[in-house]
Amino acid sequence: MKDIELVDVLFSYMYEKDELIYYRRALSESGVNDGTITPDLIFRLHGLLKSSGFVEEINKMVENHPVGLKLNGAGYQMMLKYGSYGKYLKEKRKEKNREQNVKKSTIRLNYATMIIAVATFIGGILLSNQVKALWRLFLSIFE
Repeated sequence: MKDIELVDVLFSYMYEKDELIYYRRALSESGVNDGTITPDLIFRLHGLLKSSGFVEEINKMVENHPVGLKLNGAGYQMMLKYGSYGKYLKEKRKEKNREQNVKKSTIRLNYATMIIAVATFIGGILLSNQVKALWRLFLSIFE
């Protein structure tokens, strides 16, 4: 399994059990093969969980392994709204893409507005009576 999938498993475990997680037990009870749970994997998962901002650390280290994470209020809200961390990340990506599209559209609209304003200004100047009179005078010189 990928790290992000394992993080999703741990979030679901914390949400369902509403208790401190101990990585080996949580992963084993969630069906992850015990042979794949290495100290390196635990440290990577710990970093991913902490960086998400949805957990709080209760016990820092036990036997050189990070343990004792629990969902905080934001984590419970995320799980209630999205059901999993993976769905949360997908929704955030979609939201970011929507924001970028809105920014691009706004920039294009601003450029179009400026072009129309300049064209209108030039057209207004060219259609004024004084410019028409000067143009007629200029043309009459060459006749």
